[in-house]
Amino acid sequence: MINEEWLLTFPNSLAHFMPPDFSDHTPSLVNLEAALPVAGTRPFKFYNFLTAHPDFLATITEGWEISQPDSWSLSSLNKKQKILKKYLKKLHKHNYSEIQKRVGECNQNLKDLLLESLSNPFEETFLAEKLCTEKLHHLRRVEEAYFHQKSRIQWLKEGD
Repeated sequence: MINEEWLLTFPNSLAHFMPPDFSDHTPSLVNLEAALPVAGTRPFKFYNFLTAHPDFLATITEGWEISQPDSWSLSSLNKKQKILKKYLKKLHKHNYSEIQKRVGECNQNLKDLLLESLSNPFEETFLAEKLCTEKLHHLRRVEEAYFHQKSRIQWLKEGD
């Protein structure tokens, strides 16, 4: 069922033939065991939780005004959007990249601060504990929003 070109292209391919279901055709599953092609860049994903960041509007304004268009056209709009994309990626990277890891680290910091405030009950330790608790709640809301949006994207890809 294969030729020489197939064998050169997919040397580790393997076919599994399954029993026929409701017709006289036998379905088969072909595993190519080939590396997937690597695309150039990953597509830009705008995360909704970025809008809640205190520097969001300032970042948008800075990114939008950095390039003054000669004229208002679709190409100038495209250039502005590309520049704005860089600013939004930077905002995301500095504040929310690897959100699960950040939540775990903040949670561990809070546990350490709780132990410290038990052994060292001063106003500074209570203030640090309060600030860390607020940060953890914020990061957990961001994490929840991230997974909520990601699940919607996956649902749109795969269907109901």
